[in-house]
Amino acid sequence: MCFLFLSCTPLFTSATTTTVQGLQPRCESHIFNNGKHYRSCKDLPVLDSFLHFSYARETGVLDVAYRHANLESSSWIAWAINPTKKGMLGAQALVAYRNSTSGVMRAYTSNINSYATMLQESPLSFRVTQVSAEYLDGEMTIFATMVLPPNTTVVNHLWQDGPLKEGDRLGMHAMSGDHLKS
Repeated sequence: MCFLFLSCTPLFTSATTTTVQGLQPRCESHIFNNGKHYRSCKDLPVLDSFLHFSYARETGVLDVAYRHANLESSSWIAWAINPTKKGMLGAQALVAYRNSTSGVMRAYTSNINSYATMLQESPLSFRVTQVSAEYLDGEMTIFATMVLPPNTTVVNHLWQDGPLKEGDRLGMHAMSGDHLKS
């Protein structure tokens, strides 16, 4: 399976943006069911995605919520940071999907070291705690706390979604359109 993340953009450079279609940002008005609040949010330009985060530069602690709207429950999502370069190889991912039998969300980390990744669970190159996910009204969200090197000001981040196959196997994402821009 090929898992492709292409677009990388600075994360900590602006708090909000408008969407490509010229609509007002949708992240600022979002209220999380778990009561979490984040200092910043960014409407990502493709795949109906939004990034909420609070970052303590002096300690490197990044609290993040990655939201992906308009999804079937039989989908997976991933959001990743590549700490060393742009692109997929070396990306440190948060992955989530909804178990097809129980309906329970599964969230975990995956170190992407191959273009043929199956996004198998593995530790990341930095500490990650409190990884969880939820699926509500066609929207999937991953929550996590990461500890980046102190004083990090720019990261390459990537996001993606794809189908969930029989047996809860992650299927390959689309290889066209917005999936190549994320």
